[in-house]
Amino acid sequence: MASTAIQVRLPEWAESFVERRAVEHHTTKTAVILEALGCLQARDIEDLMREGYQEMAGFLAEEAEAGLTVDNETLPEW
Repeated sequence: MASTAIQVRLPEWAESFVERRAVEHHTTKTAVILEALGCLQARDIEDLMREGYQEMAGFLAEEAEAGLTVDNETLPEW
């Protein structure tokens, strides 16, 4: 995978956390940052999916109610 060098400024607590996590998990600071970015990306995707499902829930409820109305009109009584 190709990579690009970037320079960022972090508050001291964030730099300490990245360094400590890298040491504790026997990995690099880059890997820690990538893991954090992956978590943020996953959260963004989950948020989008939640919004989509909420939008679809209203639509599907309307469709189900419409289908029940049609069924009641076309199916014989039991």
